[in-house]
Amino acid sequence: RVPSSAGDDPESVFDRAWATDLVQRALTRVRERFKGVDREAQVHAYEEYDLTTTAPQPTYAQVAAKLGMREQEIKNAIDVVRGEIRAEIRGELQETVRNPEQLEDEWKAIFGSQAR
Repeated sequence: RVPSSAGDDPESVFDRAWATDLVQRALTRVRERFKGVDREAQVHAYEEYDLTTTAPQPTYAQVAAKLGMREQEIKNAIDVVRGEIRAEIRGELQETVRNPEQLEDEWKAIFGSQAR
């Protein structure tokens, strides 16, 4: 999930749009890679849980029941996909910076203190 920024100034709007696009590109790459190795169910579990537009967010148990999987499988799938998306984002960001410190600064600027 891309955090929302306070304020509607043009820079904040641009930053949110860029971060959203960055995450979408990463998800697209993960989705395609997982599709090629029959791991689509993991991406689908992630989408059902993390990308839901309903409130409140569904529980692991609800997603498991909907997808015909065990609750632990859902949790594991979501963790795996989140990690893959983070790795994709970090890889893309790494192409835009010169050193690891800049990478960390860029990550924090986009995602704040959210997990890496």
